[in-house]
Amino acid sequence: MEDFVNRATRVLLALRKYHIDEGKLPESLDRLVPDYLSEIPEDPFDNEKIRYCRDKEIIYTVGRALEDLGGDEEVGISDLYEKDNPSVGINF
Repeated sequence: MEDFVNRATRVLLALRKYHIDEGKLPESLDRLVPDYLSEIPEDPFDNEKIRYCRDKEIIYTVGRALEDLGGDEEVGISDLYEKDNPSVGINF
């Protein structure tokens, strides 16, 4: 899970910079490349791109279940180990 947290932190920082520059969140993480990230980090569980949901304002992983359930809006750092799709909230 630490790999996901580290990668999600990189994405959060890039999203924050994009938000400062553009005044909104991007439609997709692909908009961050190449100006904010050289590439979208991989989800450490399935080696696909880390998931992002603009509407829910989260970055998430498929987790150990390897099933994309759309992330979890009930986000808390202590929940990362208990959720099927651990999520990190975008709070800015």
